[in-house]
Amino acid sequence: MLFRGDRGDGDLADYFDLSGRGGVGRVDGGAQPAKAGAAAGGYSVNEPVWLVVARKALGVAEVPGAKTSAVILQWLQRLRAWWADDETPWCGVFVAQCMDVTGFTVPGNWMRARAWLDWGIPLVRPAVGCVVVFERQGGGHVGFVVGKDAKGRLLVLGGNQGDRVSIVPFEPSRVLGFRWPDDEKAIAPTYFGGPLPVLAAGGVSSVNEA
Repeated sequence: MLFRGDRGDGDLADYFDLSGRGGVGRVDGGAQPAKAGAAAGGYSVNEPVWLVVARKALGVAEVPGAKTSAVILQWLQRLRAWWADDETPWCGVFVAQCMDVTGFTVPGNWMRARAWLDWGIPLVRPAVGCVVVFERQGGGHVGFVVGKDAKGRLLVLGGNQGDRVSIVPFEPSRVLGFRWPDDEKAIAPTYFGGPLPVLAAGGVSSVNEA
């Protein structure tokens, strides 16, 4: 597939499995230090449009009790979900909302984290903005990669992380796959730079996103 923004210098081979063997390779081929003062929640215009939308939702949280977040409810309505609460795991809802509102296709079962493993094109290593799917006891978890920390943990912008949209570190050992959209208007992952930026992050690794 020919991506918009591909520099044509062969760098796409670093992201896509051209051997046909499949699978996930290294998390990163090196370190690209972030600019001074950059942090996990920082904003950059050199990001995929769906990630720009995702950053604007940082802080959206569930409403305790019987009530439902008005924002999450809007997402559910846009996606024509058959439920209307924020108690049901909604990481897939968040990713689908960000892709759908920016004009990209979503899986048929977009609400299921592992359904994203069959969406788009697989990457052998992460790129800024790529969809990442993690294993989780009883299901899975899905979000967007924004970078990595000094410990090599992936920094993921996702929904239902601490009951809110947040950026949280994840252990690479939990990764099931990295995906990139294959829509006609999709821009090549190489357009957004090389190795993942190393960003400041604190706290323990996420272990349960239910």
